[in-house]
Amino acid sequence: QLDGTGSSDSDGTIVSYLWSPADNLDDPTLAQPTFTGVDDDVVTMTLEVTDDDGATNTATTTVTVTNVAPTVNAGADQTVNDGATVVLGPATFTDPGTLDTHTAAVDWGDGAVEAGTVGTGTVEGSHVFAGPGVYTVTVTVTDDDGGAGSDSFTVTVLDVTPPVLTVPAGISVEASEPDGAIVAYVVTATDDADTAPVVVCVPASGSLFPIGDTVVTCTASDAAGNTATASFSVNVFVGSSTFDGFVDEIAQLNLPRGNTQALSAKIKAAQSALAAGDVQRAIDSLNALIKQVNALEGKRLTTAQANEIRAGAQTLIDALTASP
Repeated sequence: QLDGTGSSDSDGTIVSYLWSPADNLDDPTLAQPTFTGVDDDVVTMTLEVTDDDGATNTATTTVTVTNVAPTVNAGADQTVNDGATVVLGPATFTDPGTLDTHTAAVDWGDGAVEAGTVGTGTVEGSHVFAGPGVYTVTVTVTDDDGGAGSDSFTVTVLDVTPPVLTVPAGISVEASEPDGAIVAYVVTATDDADTAPVVVCVPASGSLFPIGDTVVTCTASDAAGNTATASFSVNVFVGSSTFDGFVDEIAQLNLPRGNTQALSAKIKAAQSALAAGDVQRAIDSLNALIKQVNALEGKRLTTAQANEIRAGAQTLIDALTASP
């Protein structure tokens, strides 16, 4: 506020005041007008006073206007899903320097710093974060005199993206025995936020897979509870090794040598028939094996041993019957 009340007249009274320039004053005819600075500057103000006789005199004073930085409101905190676009509210700012021009920068808190679009008292901008997390976004507005003001808000990016699950296209292995084969496989999962998503497969890798087709179902879960599911097929087929394994099972029963040889001979006959492409002859040999086991049950074979051999033979018969 300017103050001309110290002016006086030795033989009369001051009857009027006039300040100039009048641009920044609320009323230039007041003794104490209010000066509003609109930009940093040094302004020489002149006061002309007039007494009751019409005599005038002038005096000057200097007003130094210093710059005031903008005041910024970045906006409220936001919560968005992974992959969504975060948009400034827009951010707003005020500046008592009405003649100032402004630029803006937005630090998104993830290493990206971008220029904001400045409007009349507003800053606009948008951004997509690379992954889930909590980010502090800072909006800075700078005037043409170098004054800068900043404000921040928090963006919480939720993890709603499921893991990426990679499973084999399909696995085919030869049965090592009538019960099937031990099958190992590799399933992997990656996630944009969880470095170690949990993968569960049923049946698990390293399980005994029966002869035929088995569907393996795998599920990957990340720390946020997102899941992905994929399946693949494991085919266990009858081959030469299957019969070798069957012969080994007979040997492990510790039967009299003659019985072991007789039973093994029928298994090997089925193996040779299959190798020659004669599936029916292989089936016939296995049926002959079952008949021989029936004859030996209770004599040279316990019921448990007989059941084990019959089950293995029947499994192979069923698989060969179903094969194209």
